[in-house]
Amino acid sequence: MHPASGLYLPHLPTHLLTYPRKVSYSTDGGETWVSAGSKCSGTIYECVISGLPAGTTVGVVVQAGGAAGYGPYSTEAFGETQESQTSRECESTLRAQAEGSYISPGTIVAISFGVVAFFLLVGGGFYLAKRRQPPPPPGGVHNPGKAGY
Repeated sequence: MHPASGLYLPHLPTHLLTYPRKVSYSTDGGETWVSAGSKCSGTIYECVISGLPAGTTVGVVVQAGGAAGYGPYSTEAFGETQESQTSRECESTLRAQAEGSYISPGTIVAISFGVVAFFLLVGGGFYLAKRRQPPPPPGGVHNPGKAGY
């Protein structure tokens, strides 16, 4: 593994070194193959495939050339690029989504704000109820024995 740029393929077969080689890679399990570029073709002994996503399984094939052109691809070899903190977090999120236990950060924030708003409303209601004063008594003097009352 090349520390900064991707997948490092050391020591390609050295027999018949005068013949060119082409390296191709796949990040989708071998469904599609992409040329590794000019640095990974020609009379090469090593190859660095750059720009690969961290924590990804990568397949590699080599095709040797000769006077009659390029021959068949080699047997596929698969390896994994070095993980990063972001790739581990992504894998954890995907695993939680597959298991049905994932809650998005937006949902967590919305629930938190909802709980805080509920307690503010309830607290505000209690505060207003405690501050409420009884209504003033009706005007005049109350005399239960007097006619008219």
